Amino acid sequence: MTMCSSAYAARESIDRVVAVVDNDVITYLELQKKAEDFLRPTESISDVAERETKRKEILAKTLEIEIGERLVTAELEANRDKLSISQTDVDRAIEQVLKSNNLNREKLKSALYSQGLSWSEYEKKLRDQLERSRLVQMTVHSKIKLDDSDVNQRCQSMQSNTNEAYQVCASHILLQIPKNASSDAKKRLYQRAIQIRTSLVNGADFSNNAMKYSDDKGAPDGSLGCFGRGEMVEAFENVAFSIEPGIISPIVQTEFGYHIIRVKERKKESVRDCSDPDTINTIRNKLYQEQFESQMDLWLKDLRKKRFVDIRL
Repeated sequence: MTMCSSAYAARESIDRVVAVVDNDVITYLELQKKAEDFLRPTESISDVAERETKRKEILAKTLEIEIGERLVTAELEANRDKLSISQTDVDRAIEQVLKSNNLNREKLKSALYSQGLSWSEYEKKLRDQLERSRLVQMTVHSKIKLDDSDVNQRCQSMQSNTNEAYQVCASHILLQIPKNASSDAKKRLYQRAIQIRTSLVNGADFSNNAMKYSDDKGAPDGSLGCFGRGEMVEAFENVAFSIEPGIISPIVQTEFGYHIIRVKERKKESVRDCSDPDTINTIRNKLYQEQFESQMDLWLKDLRKKRFVDIRL
């Protein structure tokens, strides 16, 4: 390690307060921990100024998200008596977890204990999640207004813009980040993704590598078919629509893990059939998500006005 990089590492390890939310503080080391998965890809940026700019952007965005989380938590505490989450609600949530993961209660307990989590702690965590979900339902979802005319209008608009729109047909390799994975485990997984990408750039067969390494069992050879805007998570979509066919993408991180993407082709979108139920449901879901995000932003801005927030990043 050079003297310059040693000094940089030493500076990064010094803790300080980066934000205050009422009587709660967010420290620099806490922020780095929250952002570490998104900061890791910046290590491959060779230009120091570009790397530092990207790091600052990621830290600033992560801080805004964390402030939002603290605001919602404070609002949750203030309204807990109105949420009325019962033990029956918690038990129902546990049954859903067991069903969706094909587990029995003993296997779930064993998995929790291996992560250092007791059954009572797990129940409390579920209760907190249910309370948060109910609070959002009361304050955000209840304000969303969406009717058939909105959906039909969007579909008609999409039909008229078909000549400007296109789909990408792509494949990917997914390395899924295990839940509660340690920082070291994530680093090892990221290094593995780098190794796989390097072999692909050097001519290795994408489909064979997908079958060998990808955790996306729904696409064993990596093929995702063709998709348009708004059908994939944002980080994945942005890269898929920005690279040329045949190019191996940089490593992309989403909520699902690390992706390596290869676009096979781009093609114009076919005309949308506004009488097709699947098309209408897809558009309805997209509109609902757009309204949810808009209402969520308004709610967070309102919460921010009600509470003391001081950013010191």
